[in-house]
Amino acid sequence: MTSGTDPRIWLLDLERLRPALERAEQRLGLLAADERDDGAMGSGVSGRNRRAVRIALRLLLLREGVGEAALGPLARGPTGKPSLADTGIEFSVSHAGQNALIALSGNGPVGVDLECWRTVHIHEPRRSQIAAAAAAIARRAEDGRPTPGELDRAQLLSAWTRLEAWAKARGSGIGVLLTDLGLLGPGSRRVSPEAAAESARRLVALEGVAVADLCLPIGLFGAVAARAGALLASPAVADLTEEDWPEAPNDARCR
Repeated sequence: MTSGTDPRIWLLDLERLRPALERAEQRLGLLAADERDDGAMGSGVSGRNRRAVRIALRLLLLREGVGEAALGPLARGPTGKPSLADTGIEFSVSHAGQNALIALSGNGPVGVDLECWRTVHIHEPRRSQIAAAAAAIARRAEDGRPTPGELDRAQLLSAWTRLEAWAKARGSGIGVLLTDLGLLGPGSRRVSPEAAAESARRLVALEGVAVADLCLPIGLFGAVAARAGALLASPAVADLTEEDWPEAPNDARCR
């Protein structure tokens, strides 16, 4: 495995990288058989983006030195979380418009989430509950709790990415996490922001997970969740370039 900080996180500009990624796929045959079929990952721009991210993921796994296992079919656990057998590496991906994040970890589960500037259709009281829970778990926590009127779009997007990243790391999905926090289901509307924050602090400590914001270009919001002992307060994010993947790995299955 490549040495360095764990988890390792890359930001992808899909519009710029897609042609080079497709050339790598044509040369090396990186995708599994069921991923190469027309429409296997959806149609239109979103389908092309998912395909590009999958190619990039397999290139990065090859660079980790896991050999042919990087090219195998994805398996999905009971909650739908994807994995690759026999690699010893956990991964997480997230898409937002023409950008994506990929995270790799050799030190336990990892989750990333990426959001672009958009309208968030979350209303009170859940809006304040989510903001309070997310502020309670973030390595870059805010000072104080914002009032509902101060919860602007950027703050809420950042809060949402923290909870989504945590949900991905635990493999449960956001709905299950919100339920476990008492923010979804019977009686959830009566939960105060203070109670939501305390519930989040207890659960994240119990699960041994840390969550940190990511420093991203303006208009993008992201967070990563990983094992508490492995995560830096401000994890580095690298821009993925062609220099980050091998030219012709010996164990890639060329067409």
